Amino acid sequence: MKFDEIMNKEVIDQKGNSLGKVKNIEWDNDTNEIINIEIGEGGIRETLGMADRKILSYDNIESIGDKVLLKKPTIEIPEQSEQNDELDYYNL
Repeated sequence: MKFDEIMNKEVIDQKGNSLGKVKNIEWDNDTNEIINIEIGEGGIRETLGMADRKILSYDNIESIGDKVLLKKPTIEIPEQSEQNDELDYYNL
């Protein structure tokens, strides 16, 4: 599979959760194999470089087709909770 065929594919865990899209690939030039993939969540935070990076080992990938499917859940997606938009200046 070519590098550009994997980029921007949606990554789905075993539970069916979307983890984001493939944004970068770590490649081993000696063995010509993928080592890790980096997943990005998209959106303005990623554009500004403020989003968290998620790195997955290629060993955790079950298959790559229209989407990248994982063998087992490797990333916990926290449930969204209401957050207070006010900054706590004492804890910065």
